[in-house]
Amino acid sequence: MLHLVNNINHPKKMYVGSIVQACVKQTAYDPQSEMERTQYLYEVIQYSGFSAAIQKQIHMHLIASEDEENAQQMLRLVKRFADDGNLESKEAIRKVFRFSSNWNCFIGAEELICIDQIKGFQRVVGEIGKKIVEDEYYETDFIFDYAVEELGEDTVNQFFISYKDDQYANAYLNSVLDYKNKDRDSGNSSEPYDVIRESIETKELNRHWTSYMHWGVKASEDDIFLAATDLLKQSKPYKLLLYLSIFQKRPFPLDIDSIISWARSTNKKISNKAFLVLRNIKSEAVYELAIESLNNNKPNRYALELLILNYKAQDLALLENMMFKKQTKHSFHSNALDIMHIFEENSDPSATGLLLHIYNTGWCTHCREGFIDIMLVNDMIPASIREELKYDCNLDIREKVEQYELNRH
Repeated sequence: MLHLVNNINHPKKMYVGSIVQACVKQTAYDPQSEMERTQYLYEVIQYSGFSAAIQKQIHMHLIASEDEENAQQMLRLVKRFADDGNLESKEAIRKVFRFSSNWNCFIGAEELICIDQIKGFQRVVGEIGKKIVEDEYYETDFIFDYAVEELGEDTVNQFFISYKDDQYANAYLNSVLDYKNKDRDSGNSSEPYDVIRESIETKELNRHWTSYMHWGVKASEDDIFLAATDLLKQSKPYKLLLYLSIFQKRPFPLDIDSIISWARSTNKKISNKAFLVLRNIKSEAVYELAIESLNNNKPNRYALELLILNYKAQDLALLENMMFKKQTKHSFHSNALDIMHIFEENSDPSATGLLLHIYNTGWCTHCREGFIDIMLVNDMIPASIREELKYDCNLDIREKVEQYELNRH
């Protein structure tokens, strides 16, 4: 982006292929959770000097695409071209709106509503309603809420009044309202500890371990103390795992010797759960366990997390050794995420080199933003990096850097 901006009066066709590939193939590490890159890609196309040619290629790729992630990115981008008045873009969106069996939902609905307004909404409601009637499909409120935002509540309400006798419109609306009612009634109330204890004792099969974790977050101090006391009495693996789950996001209030012992268990499930409990504890014993594990050939997968509350400056060399060695991008991402949490809790100016290495090497937009936040807060970020961040694909990062420079002046 910086190169294109600095050479805007001297566009080169040699970059067109790379730009098209970035537009038609989703390159995010985790497309489902990372921010969309529409604005960034749109700007790249504008700065390229070959916008019209690139748009035509994107249209062709979109119509032919069978990959949902790629199609979703292209749809958002083509919608921007349509906003600029490109009629071919509008036609491409109309052709692409469809049901995805892989995602079990319709793609292109938002874009279709945006370009064709109430006419687009009519088509969306008709096709989704038909799917509901014929295939027992279930629709959430996402597209409905988008239509309300785009068209206005009165317009949407009037549409359903006008189509009150339409089978598909009624099926669509009933599915949305059913979803909204279920969502409204799904609030989690904190159960008494007696209920939790009984469910563990009777090995309640339809209850997932995450429900015990969520209960632990909401439980009263008295109840959490009772649960901790009962945990220390356990020996059966399945009960132990469920009791440990209660303290996965809630600090364990009693002596941790038994938890540390379980962390060294040869039973991997118990060991992992114990590590997850210990990450909430600031303690020299927990620190020693973390270093012991990290120095093993095969450290526990959660060992780094124990340093979030227990990091010492002397540990920097260990972290650098871990991150500068060759590893898969998934292993790098997992370790980087833990290191990000470590330095969110612990300021260490000596870690600038490590943070910049992760920034330059990592794939994940969320992690990059996290490391940028750390460097901005601690005034560790070089001017050259700040310059490129002004054009980052994550618009939140752009705003943070802009605010940082305003505060400096």
